Amino acid sequence: MENGIPKVSVIIPAYNMGDYVGRAVASILEGNFKELEVLVIDDGSTDRTTEVLASFVNPKHAAYDARVHYVHQENKGKASAVNKGLKMARGSYVTILDADDEFTPHSLSSRYPTNGSQPDMIIGGFEVFDTRGVLGVRNEPSSENPEQLKRSILMAYKTPFSLNTCLLSRALVERAGDFDVRLTRCQDIDYSLRCLKQTDNITAAPAIVYRYRKHRTSIKNRLRFRYKTTFHRPRVVWKNAEGVSKFFLVPYGIGMDIAKMAFELVGNYTK
Repeated sequence: MENGIPKVSVIIPAYNMGDYVGRAVASILEGNFKELEVLVIDDGSTDRTTEVLASFVNPKHAAYDARVHYVHQENKGKASAVNKGLKMARGSYVTILDADDEFTPHSLSSRYPTNGSQPDMIIGGFEVFDTRGVLGVRNEPSSENPEQLKRSILMAYKTPFSLNTCLLSRALVERAGDFDVRLTRCQDIDYSLRCLKQTDNITAAPAIVYRYRKHRTSIKNRLRFRYKTTFHRPRVVWKNAEGVSKFFLVPYGIGMDIAKMAFELVGNYTK
């Protein structure tokens, strides 16, 4: 680190993720990128999340790492936890890791710019996995044009990238602002669109940088999450679409989400 300032800040919002958050933190520390800080924002967990994280932040534990920082707040939701991390972040770049997911070993090194360029967004690919192994892979986006990426987010059945695969410059984060705490779903889609509105300095990293854990919950729970998405996505589209296109894109998006709910009924875990 130069003058003690990390190159990258990794924000981990966590709520009752004691079974997974230890592995999430370890996946960062085991990587080959060292000039970083890890900001774990515990959003009022009532399970053993605090106990698990103690091994990383207590100097008496063997797994202690001074780059890991733990903050506990009362339960306010994921968006609030991410916002806390954004305010704490000192790195020139910022990225987000959900507490039940993992980074690949070269996640940060494959995204961090080393050729003197300073893009605002560096976007990689991801894989979806569960206890059986890898379920599917989504490569980095083929386009680096923000307008094309926005259209794909608003209209494509599959979004062209995930926010968690992005390395975001501090300058872009400051322009995009905080996560919308009014949203309990689709906050990442909303923030992605807002970032794309604030820059045309985007590059794709040809690498799988993120591992999404797919939970095999009951059909009832999966449909409940899909229903919440169907409720919140129209708000996101209305906020970010322009002109009269809003009146087309809102019902169009609802139709896509209903189709995805149908996939849940047949157990299609990779969608």
